[in-house]
Amino acid sequence: MTQTIEFVRCDVKDVEILQAVSVETFTDTFGSENDPQHLEDYLKQSYGREKLIQELERPDSFFFFIKSNEEIAGYLKLNVGAAQTEPMEGNTLELERIYIRSAYQGTGLGKRLLEKTLEIAQEQGMDQVWLGVWEENHHAIRFYQRFGFVQTGSHSFFMGEDEQVDWIMTKTL
Repeated sequence: MTQTIEFVRCDVKDVEILQAVSVETFTDTFGSENDPQHLEDYLKQSYGREKLIQELERPDSFFFFIKSNEEIAGYLKLNVGAAQTEPMEGNTLELERIYIRSAYQGTGLGKRLLEKTLEIAQEQGMDQVWLGVWEENHHAIRFYQRFGFVQTGSHSFFMGEDEQVDWIMTKTL
């Protein structure tokens, strides 16, 4: 069966499905490696309906669903300018979230989302793309390295009250 891929820009009308996919994918990816209470606190803080609406309404943030055969398989969140989660030197685009639902992992959709990120960065004349990735997420680190991202720093990431370390990885365009 042929897989048809489609990118769909998200807006406020998509908040419920965005919230459901966010909670599902984050829990599937990190739930078994974190304290359940810390995870629950993080999900409420980061993926609450009002928080997502604020993010969707920011002019410097962009969400895209990736659909496979008309089913939402995952999504992407990009930030530029003041929407970036921390200040960066130069003309940069932040890849804040790239999540694929477990049923679609291993089908090449993560690669397609990353290619979409790089395409948007080039269209907007960006010099670099950067992201934060948990230092223990070795699979994701290897994935980004295959696309030419390198570790350029680190920062703290809080899962509830649990402080973790994210690598900052960048790719020069």
